[in-house]
Amino acid sequence: MLRQGSSRVLNILVRSKSSSASAQGKWNLVSSVCLQRKPVLSKEMTDLEKDVQKLLFQIETEKSWKNDWELEAEKDLKEMDQIKAGDPTKVGRKFRRDWEDEWKAELAAFKLEPRLTEADKKNDVKSWYRLLDTTLFLVVQQKDSGNRWILPHGVRTEGETMRQTAERVLHNSCGADLNVKFYSNAPCGYFKFKYPKAVREERGIEGDKVFFYKAYLTGGQLKSSSILKDFKWIPRKELKTTLPPEYCKSVEMFLIDQD
Repeated sequence: MLRQGSSRVLNILVRSKSSSASAQGKWNLVSSVCLQRKPVLSKEMTDLEKDVQKLLFQIETEKSWKNDWELEAEKDLKEMDQIKAGDPTKVGRKFRRDWEDEWKAELAAFKLEPRLTEADKKNDVKSWYRLLDTTLFLVVQQKDSGNRWILPHGVRTEGETMRQTAERVLHNSCGADLNVKFYSNAPCGYFKFKYPKAVREERGIEGDKVFFYKAYLTGGQLKSSSILKDFKWIPRKELKTTLPPEYCKSVEMFLIDQD
């Protein structure tokens, strides 16, 4: 993985390579964005995790000192005994047990949002608001990539840094309503794709040198554009069956294993 400080070196190399052709021919310099929707919810605890949590709470209760609230609650019990004995000076005061009863009633009335969303029920792969306890990845079919599912990408234009190309690619293909944050000015991965011989001879281009940038979604919605044929949000486990094999290997090299 390239470090942040290597971005300037990379851009110098990019400019030098793009300004002169090699003995084998020119290459397209391409920026591609690995856009992730991070988990919105934590995963449900396993039975073992629940048992450990219960045990830790039990140990904490047995070995911890009483806090101020518990000490004052014990005083309240003594005052309640005085009221029962007929002491009028203690009548009408709100005790801590009354507060606790109100809080318990409020908690009992509170309903959690379901973990399963409408997008989950409909298996709407175009919505990022599903599979909330895992990371989703945006994969697309662009008009220049045929029917292959890949990450959003585009060829660098003269005067751009590779990071600027990545930002332009995402804006043009996904729309301005999609809010994202990039992790770094430097790419995190690399993939090299050579064109078939007939295409190389026709275009005078050897192929694509793809530099991957990682970004994460912060909000908004993706809108269809003239660049995209189709798109979907998929979990990590589906990358291998969706992306081309060699391309997928390059992508998975800079991803953190979630298993």
